[in-house]
Amino acid sequence: MPKRNLILIHRGPEYEKDFDEIATKVNQLDRSITVYHLPAGLDTELPIAAWQNPTLTVALTSKFRIPIKRGPILKNFAISKLAQQEIFRKNGIATPPATPFRFGMKLDPIVFGEFVILKPADLRITSGGVGIHVFRRQRLEKISEAYFPITHPIRFSRHEFMVQRFIHTGRHPVNYRATTFLGDVMTLEKFKGEAETPPLTAPDEAIEQANFAPKTSWEYTLFDDQEMIDFALRIACCFKTIPLLGIDIIQSTSGKLYVLEVNAGGNTWHYSSKMWEDHRKENPDIYVRMKTQFGAFDIAAKRLTEVTQELAS
Repeated sequence: MPKRNLILIHRGPEYEKDFDEIATKVNQLDRSITVYHLPAGLDTELPIAAWQNPTLTVALTSKFRIPIKRGPILKNFAISKLAQQEIFRKNGIATPPATPFRFGMKLDPIVFGEFVILKPADLRITSGGVGIHVFRRQRLEKISEAYFPITHPIRFSRHEFMVQRFIHTGRHPVNYRATTFLGDVMTLEKFKGEAETPPLTAPDEAIEQANFAPKTSWEYTLFDDQEMIDFALRIACCFKTIPLLGIDIIQSTSGKLYVLEVNAGGNTWHYSSKMWEDHRKENPDIYVRMKTQFGAFDIAAKRLTEVTQELAS
């Protein structure tokens, strides 16, 4: 069997233990693959002799310092929310319609319905749940910048806001996160807001002040649903050159699934990411449960072996 190289580039030392375990599993599946797993910030070069073998590079970030001298590169990179909308539509993936927001704009009632959600287009802002509000469509068409406090990001953000059709998930808002790696689901999580939101018959003020997208006060569970897994797999197929995806999915009160967005920048390896460090400390067993839900690291090793055999050159 010909020798091949697999270069795994991760985001820092906190990932080292995970990828050492995954590299061992790859070698158990195919001993002809030499695995190099390195942090993106490391300024080093592989031995000259290593480049004599077909190589595949898989990077969880768009930027890294290691020079790659042969073979294809699969890497993570951020994709704007509105660009994602086009990808979803072209591939027949259900997603709530969205458009850039501007004050005074008129929204098509057939496309956007009675309720819409206003949120920043900047992925870094929405990851913290800041600046997200639900409005009646006709109400949003009439408000001005003065409606928002001076501390609201819509006043000072360099990035545009977007408006999207609101999909109601129930009195307790619920969303799901599927973590996929090279096209397979490794973990499926459910986030349920702890506080009830007002009914959609409530006055404008109550709806606009409600937290329909909780990011801190939620009940967290691992979730297993074949329909949702199949939906996540369809979405992952739209981004075949991006290794790691955090796919945000919602389910309407009627049961229909929608993708809200895909986090493609690579910062969703929450088995060891700094972003989830506090969550793992507060829930000491979560690391093991996330790994063992579907066998995440076995899945990663299997897919890395398969794509290396297929693509290394």
